[in-house]
Amino acid sequence: MIQFNKNIKKLSPYIPGQPTEELARNLKIPLNKIIKLASNENPYGCSKKLYPLFENLKDSIARYPDGNGYYLKDSISKFHKIHSDNIILGNGSNDVIEMVVRAFLNSNDNVVFSEYAFIVYKLAVKSLGIKFKEVKSLDYGHDICNLIKSIDKKTKIVFIANPNNPTGTYFSNKKLFRLLKSVPENCLILLDQAYEEYLPANEIIPLKKWLNSFKNIILMRTFSKAYGLAAFRVGWGAASSEIIEKINRIRQPFNVNLFGLHIARHALTDQSFIKKTVKLNKINIDKVEKFLSKINITYIPSKANFVTFYHFQSEELNRHFMENGLIVRPLDSYGLENFLRVSIGTAKENNFFIKLLKKFLNKK
Repeated sequence: MIQFNKNIKKLSPYIPGQPTEELARNLKIPLNKIIKLASNENPYGCSKKLYPLFENLKDSIARYPDGNGYYLKDSISKFHKIHSDNIILGNGSNDVIEMVVRAFLNSNDNVVFSEYAFIVYKLAVKSLGIKFKEVKSLDYGHDICNLIKSIDKKTKIVFIANPNNPTGTYFSNKKLFRLLKSVPENCLILLDQAYEEYLPANEIIPLKKWLNSFKNIILMRTFSKAYGLAAFRVGWGAASSEIIEKINRIRQPFNVNLFGLHIARHALTDQSFIKKTVKLNKINIDKVEKFLSKINITYIPSKANFVTFYHFQSEELNRHFMENGLIVRPLDSYGLENFLRVSIGTAKENNFFIKLLKKFLNKK
């Protein structure tokens, strides 16, 4: 009998937001009648300026992409005013997480992350049999002081998502900067900023300053959220050239596809689309949170593009949503029993969510 990695026995597969096609198959609902608010995607798609580029790439489909991602790294480098040697590209930011874990952890190391943190941190380290410390959350967010206090001589990585997924909580970058200065230099800080674009302009981290201030930090971002390129799976990390060089040693060749490399670098040039996305998200998230407050539904105030809320009959409520063609995200796998996460969609999509929630509550 084939023997598998013993650590796999301890894992449960990552469960993403349910695809619309799956719900259509299971409940026989027409695909065009289904709204998905489960995976924090950009409801406005991507910049329309990118559309002509798809046609231009058709003759390159049979060719491998640039394994080094030169032009995308060059574009990121110029946009953020950092050196391209400080950049690692990934097949989504999940790939960057996996690479960091594989590149830096040994069997006797441990890592630290928060309760209710992005579940991929736990999955990545458990797959290698690495010990971890899950620090109790503070108001569903990171307790940064206790995270740092939990670091010991064997701690190799501390994971922090800011804003945090799946709770949407946020820790001031000014305070974070000050506190992280106390992290030992032999411990990596992986700062996951997948939702960074949704923050106010004065809270956006200046990458160059942070890289110059921390020799042990990896700042991670993605094109899957605000940029609307989730299907292309393009993420990236920024760190010292020494750290990047080590990660590159275990990076899979051609880990970012040709379309993703090309489209992502051009997406950076349309910041008006990002500003519009962020503005609309703020309007709509305020509306959803105001509605939840009005009907006395407990929710976690969010700085991202989703809201996590509580209902004691969450399983029944989720079934009600699905039967009516709406997909949201149950959070039991995160230890958030009876919590659901709803992505912020267009005004029409948010109104549909509100309508179905009202309908459910009125039946009770």
